[in-house]
Amino acid sequence: MLATRAAFAAAARAAFPRRTPAAAVLASARLLSTSTTTTPPPPPKTSAVTDPWDMHPPMDMSYTPPEFVPAARVNEPIDAKRRRLLWHSRKRGILECDLLLSTFAAQHLSALSADKLDAYDELISKENDWDIYYWATLKKPVPDHVDVEVMRLIQQVAKNEARKILKMPELAEYK
Repeated sequence: MLATRAAFAAAARAAFPRRTPAAAVLASARLLSTSTTTTPPPPPKTSAVTDPWDMHPPMDMSYTPPEFVPAARVNEPIDAKRRRLLWHSRKRGILECDLLLSTFAAQHLSALSADKLDAYDELISKENDWDIYYWATLKKPVPDHVDVEVMRLIQQVAKNEARKILKMPELAEYK
């Protein structure tokens, strides 16, 4: 403790060279015990603005984004449609839906009729990925506007009754 006091006294003498050593120690101790900085006074309270969120004008919450309508494909050849649907089945946005729909497309796309291909196209073009995933895994009931037969086939793929480890099918195999 003596070394600490001696170091403190030496620092105080260096800081206050004109004072006597005892006065320097007392002055530096006084500086350490009281804060030299004062807190600023609080801002005046006004009745106009009491909450920071009230400072901004209210937002117009009536805006609804425009509905996404995919481009109509007129006279698209059936082979081109199958290739496009296979690609869109793989590139959804969430991996769970990519795996589920690409496996479905690899197994069933070549056997679907033109009407069922249109229903599948409408499903993957207009519906949200998580909704498709929950409908396929039977976590949510399937709405009426979704084609029941196509969704039933997707649900069979999702059940994976053979208990195979699923992986993304190679595109080269399904040209």
